Amino acid sequence: MADQQGNPVNVIQVGPFNPQRKHSEHERWIHVFPIYLNKNKTVAEGRRVPKEVAVEDPITREIVIALQQKGFDLFVEGYKVHPREVDKENVLMRSRVRVHFKDDNGKPINSEFPNKRKLFKMICEFISGLDYRQDPETFKQHKRALQAQVAPQVLQQQKFLERLEKSQVQGPGTSAASTKTTNANKKKGKKGRK
Repeated sequence: MADQQGNPVNVIQVGPFNPQRKHSEHERWIHVFPIYLNKNKTVAEGRRVPKEVAVEDPITREIVIALQQKGFDLFVEGYKVHPREVDKENVLMRSRVRVHFKDDNGKPINSEFPNKRKLFKMICEFISGLDYRQDPETFKQHKRALQAQVAPQVLQQQKFLERLEKSQVQGPGTSAASTKTTNANKKKGKKGRK
């Protein structure tokens, strides 16, 4: 989905973390990366649940469905990758989910889940109960189909963010060529002064 200029509409700009912000603001929402729930990862590689509870290669869409069924507000940042993720090019691992977990008083919104570990465990239990997860071959087919479907969307978001980043670095109305000529004319150090 894109606006008239071809920019993705579903990109939410989130600023840096600030403890002064309220828990209801997007910057304070918790992160759920697929790597947190992945049975194939070690704790050192980023897994945050016990291996007995974790699921094999969780997909962001499954995490979203589990959280929506419990009534959580959330949004997906499809261009984010966990720093410890080895396969950074895999589009199914290139996203994170931000979840509105606490109210402005710092109390969990859903009393069923007093902490993140319980929330992560619920997500894993939900994912492992999905029909296509029961048969490994069906799951592989589902993953391939989903990867083909998601790849163009992630690529579009990535291009938009690169354009946005370039425009913020250079500023409006400037180009890389004009910056080069300006820097070349500058005097360097005391030796260049007269």
